[in-house]
Amino acid sequence: AWAARLRRLGFATFILDSFTPRGIASTGADQSRLSLAASVADALHALRVLAAHPRVDPARIGVMGFSKGGQVALYTLLEPFRRAALGEGGPRFALHVALYASCSIPYLGEPVSNAPVLMLLGGADDYTPAAHCARYAEWLHARGARMRMLVLEGAHHGFDTPEAPRFLPRVQSARDCGLDISLEPIEARLWHDGRVLAGEAIGAHLRGCMRRGGTFGGDPAALAHAIREVEVAARQLRGG
Repeated sequence: AWAARLRRLGFATFILDSFTPRGIASTGADQSRLSLAASVADALHALRVLAAHPRVDPARIGVMGFSKGGQVALYTLLEPFRRAALGEGGPRFALHVALYASCSIPYLGEPVSNAPVLMLLGGADDYTPAAHCARYAEWLHARGARMRMLVLEGAHHGFDTPEAPRFLPRVQSARDCGLDISLEPIEARLWHDGRVLAGEAIGAHLRGCMRRGGTFGGDPAALAHAIREVEVAARQLRGG
């Protein structure tokens, strides 16, 4: 649906599927089935492919993601990930759009791209809380990212979907994990007391902090607002 909207605005679209080629249908009930690093690498390699396309302006390629993909849209701001996937130099995303991303175990890595970032969050999201992304947005902004964050009051996770909101008891959420992961050097630090975890202690914490259950479903007013915000950001990317 979002690709169709962007095409109506005159943009080419490229839909990246990190699940099907790996035999994955969903990661909702088990987030460990697909590492975020693999998804970030997928997005950056897609950027390289698109930047070489003769009908694509390599300076005007944006990335947009939803939930887990929203994390990818944010983590592709971090130069350590981009450098690991593409080497020194090379293309960079010119716009990052993240809808209802999880920010409870954020990656931290510098430098950070100064490309514009649009974060659209659900005010009633009990699966990936908006407050955690507000914290991450502050960190990104302090390092040069051009942030615009909008919390859509009353909206749940997946507010842009057509289904009515419903509670899913089996989905796995990191909402109680509160762990920053620095990339260079690699270090994991707990939010609540600043304690640094290493080795097996990181895995033990993650296994113990995951929770089950979350509300998913659409909100027509939130979707309409999100469409307007994305259209504005896309037009600015095009330059008009």
